[in-house]
Amino acid sequence: GWMNRRAVNFKQPQYPPDIKPKQTARVDVKITTDVDGNVINADIIRGPVRFHDAALEAAKELKFSPTTLSGVPTKGFRMGFF
Repeated sequence: GWMNRRAVNFKQPQYPPDIKPKQTARVDVKITTDVDGNVINADIIRGPVRFHDAALEAAKELKFSPTTLSGVPTKGFRMGFF
């Protein structure tokens, strides 16, 4: 997915123990990053509720290259999914 390619440290979410290993779901997440590319906020847009916590925890651990506007690092908004 998009976050896999853009994050400099992407890791798969740690799913709850009651979810079977081959069970998957898509959870869309809106991420806000600071000027250094660190995630400062993550919100679920849609996806199965039982996957929300794992997706939020994974999203908050992501790191991105800084977003720039006219060459100046700035806070950024990103949409992605797990």
